[in-house]
Amino acid sequence: MARLDEFKQNAAVRGILPDGLVTVTGVQWFGSEARELTYKDPSGRIANRLLYRHDEPHLEIVEQGRLIRAPDQVGSSAAALVAKLGPSKADAARELAYNGLVRSWPETARLARRPKAEQTAMFGEVE
Repeated sequence: MARLDEFKQNAAVRGILPDGLVTVTGVQWFGSEARELTYKDPSGRIANRLLYRHDEPHLEIVEQGRLIRAPDQVGSSAAALVAKLGPSKADAARELAYNGLVRSWPETARLARRPKAEQTAMFGEVE
């Protein structure tokens, strides 16, 4: 469950659309019980929705930092970077990595829907 107070720009949110995540592009309060959420859907379209406190149980802000795991995962270059950065800078690095993926996902999904011949022309043959 996500509280309306927790929505921030660039957050990935589940529960706005029937399936898939949206990326928050803006938020605005309407009193203390409603918040307008402007978001980008997985295809890159911008939309908005007025959310109320009774919507909170159906919403989830996807936790940030899931892409870069804990520094104790030996052999991971991301883990090594996190270890070098230290705790305060590591959180910022996790957020940047996660938000970069969320913002690029609509384009990645669009390219993945192209015919195989076009994908091969763009990226080469993948085994």
